[in-house]
Amino acid sequence: MFKRLIPRKDVFFDHMESLATKAAEIVGAFRAQLDHQDDAQARLAAVKAIEHEADGILHSTIEDLHRTFVTPLDRNEISTICKRLDDIIDLVEGAAMRVYHYEIRDVRAPLRALLGVLERQIVALREGLAALHDLRRPEPLRECIVKVHTLENEADDILRPAIGSLFREEKDPRLILKWKEIYEHVEKATDRCEDVADHIENVLLEYS
Repeated sequence: MFKRLIPRKDVFFDHMESLATKAAEIVGAFRAQLDHQDDAQARLAAVKAIEHEADGILHSTIEDLHRTFVTPLDRNEISTICKRLDDIIDLVEGAAMRVYHYEIRDVRAPLRALLGVLERQIVALREGLAALHDLRRPEPLRECIVKVHTLENEADDILRPAIGSLFREEKDPRLILKWKEIYEHVEKATDRCEDVADHIENVLLEYS
């Protein structure tokens, strides 16, 4: 009974960092799917397996929040950070599923560019989440926030001309719709990274 009232400091940091790790893994798995079109079904299965593992981590996080009386950070911030990390993973899975089911064979440069931005955002988030353990050292958190926001602007700068190019140059309306959805899924994942950074900033403002 009393164990449920004892702060479990490490477990919530572990959950957040584990979800960020899964985000990095699913981007890598999506890249592998794009690079190995001859084995696309198995590659997509790997993407979906990572998404399923992330769902399990999120479920455990919510369960631990319900049964833990004292948490190391605001419980709403913990919950929201984990949910937004899970959103990133879901959006990448959605992009991967569309590439597979739309039978995309030629991978266009803007998709790879957006994935590169997303990868760098996730690296920054992993560094920021690791730094949440010690709020007496705010500088790594500030660096994470700035990096993620800067990279999200870079993603916007990739998406806008990519969509414009589709409507100007692509003759097949089906391909316009397919690629627009794929691009927007990955760009939305960069937005969710920015959301995570915003909530890290909330924690920094509240506890520093």
